Amino acid sequence: MLFRSDAAKTAGTPPAPDAAGIAPSTNPAADLEAALKQAQAQRKSGDFQGAAKTLGQLILFSADDGRVLTEYGKTLVSLGRSDDAISFLERAMQLLPPDWSVYSALGVAYDQKGNYPAARAAYSQALTLKPGEPTVLNNAAMSYMQSGDLESAQRLLQQAAPGTTEFPRISQNMTLVQSLKAAHPAAPAAPAQAQTPAAAPPP
Repeated sequence: MLFRSDAAKTAGTPPAPDAAGIAPSTNPAADLEAALKQAQAQRKSGDFQGAAKTLGQLILFSADDGRVLTEYGKTLVSLGRSDDAISFLERAMQLLPPDWSVYSALGVAYDQKGNYPAARAAYSQALTLKPGEPTVLNNAAMSYMQSGDLESAQRLLQQAAPGTTEFPRISQNMTLVQSLKAAHPAAPAAPAQAQTPAAAPPP
């Protein structure tokens, strides 16, 4: 039992850290927002492991928060953990309004597994939500390139061409497609393996 003097002292004392070294929060909602922004910044800077660690902690307390699931799924895509990414992204789509960037990330995850039909279906849905988005067009083109359909890849990259200033990998991929077509002008379609095409990272 606390006496009045003890209570007064305790009132201004920050909560003690738990066993993991994390102090209990007096404003969980603000902490969630801050942690999400931190994880997104880590992912976009290329610190995928750091983002995954941050989000792994958030998942423990916010397993049904669609924003957390979305960001974790995008991070797992960047880490190449396609099976886990698909699970998180599909769950996020059940909790949030349709988001083109989630479908785009899902497409990349399916491409990583070599499931090109599922990837293209995801890209198609992303383009329905945001027509002409250069990153989606690029990633859809890479899906066709990986399966050997260079004509479709080139067509999509031409549609994405206005975004080459912001996304230089689009022009790089166009050069790759053209070189592959020049090297095999009459060959039947086959998976392109000479170089690795560059998919756009999840936004």
